[in-house]
Amino acid sequence: VIVEIEQGSQDIDALVELDYFVPGPCWTPGYVARLTDRLDRCALIMQALVAQNTGEDWVGVDLTLTTAPPPIRRDPVSQSPRKPGERAAWRLPSKHPDQLFADFDSAFSTASGAQEDQPLRPSVPPLAYTADGQDRPSKLRPKSAYLDYTGLTLAAPLEAGRGVLRPAPAPDSSEHELVANAIGTSEAVATLPLPERYRRPKSHGGRCFTYRAESSAEVPSSETFVPCIVFERQITGTPRYVAVPRESEDVYRSTEIVNEDDAPLFEGPIDLYVGGNYVMTTDLPHIEPGGRTRLELGTEPGIEVTRRIQFNESRGRLLGGPRALKHGIRIEVSNHLDRRATVEVRERIPVPQRDSNDIKVSIDRVSPPWGRFAPERPELPGRYRWREHIDSEERVLLAVDYTVKLPVRLWLLGGDRREFS
Repeated sequence: VIVEIEQGSQDIDALVELDYFVPGPCWTPGYVARLTDRLDRCALIMQALVAQNTGEDWVGVDLTLTTAPPPIRRDPVSQSPRKPGERAAWRLPSKHPDQLFADFDSAFSTASGAQEDQPLRPSVPPLAYTADGQDRPSKLRPKSAYLDYTGLTLAAPLEAGRGVLRPAPAPDSSEHELVANAIGTSEAVATLPLPERYRRPKSHGGRCFTYRAESSAEVPSSETFVPCIVFERQITGTPRYVAVPRESEDVYRSTEIVNEDDAPLFEGPIDLYVGGNYVMTTDLPHIEPGGRTRLELGTEPGIEVTRRIQFNESRGRLLGGPRALKHGIRIEVSNHLDRRATVEVRERIPVPQRDSNDIKVSIDRVSPPWGRFAPERPELPGRYRWREHIDSEERVLLAVDYTVKLPVRLWLLGGDRREFS
């Protein structure tokens, strides 16, 4: 790249920055979550994998990762870089700002007698201020002047550039800035294959985001993905324990985390650690700012659950009377953790088919009270759950008794018949 700068007769102080695009670099996000034993605190680390084959090794470079489509340029107006780990977000400008004035144009042309096929004013696409004072179409990141909302002005309906906010004209200054951009002929987005479970970051809702890495990076020009720490955040978690003793006596633990940043967390693999011990690697879904997700953390050996079943049969006094099958379920939950835990125990009772009028199921007793499992699923009726707060070294007994009444001509085989499920 050769840049020639010609100075006029006036002596000026100028800052020259050269931004150029090269094919070959790419990045993909990944995460590490380090949770405490209580599952109420989490150190969330965003770790990007960066690879490049530009022919030049990057040694001790500052990385800024973006989801914006190329070309993208640095802001030549503001020389105050964003702090490490800070994210920026912006929305791409509208491609058709003139549509905002369709009603005005129709009314004005009628009042002024202008021809319908004659434009009232030249159509001007969204503009971006450049250092040489020229206007040019832009789908790039707004410069800092466009982010200073109090200093923006809106052109009148009959002026060029209407419908687009622009910064007020800057006063003359003896200091000028010149930015030269050299864009390669090849695509700036690399096509290197990503490692397993990784995905390319994508913008959502027309928004673009940038992430500046907290530390410098070294990325050799070898098409090898190198991990780079983007940021680390301390966030809170809401622990949860769930047991389905009808299927298994294991208790499963999880924690719910909230994205408290002003930028999203993109899809990618996440390594989970609890108390310094590796648990598993799973996939983190896309989480918008303020969004929530639940991290599944496997089984919790510190909580024990046992389930016992009682059964007896009685027949009606009259010949041919209905048969009553009485069932009792007893579930014991023991908390051996060093803290109080909220445990959700899920249970299911049989439900007769809708066309089985001669089969009745009634719940006789539940202790302690339970509630229906939400959300309701028609294909899985009869689901209930207990949600109990159990102190350390406490044992809780859950009980439910229900009765199934059916004609003597029917038998219950393995807990299932054509009319009964």
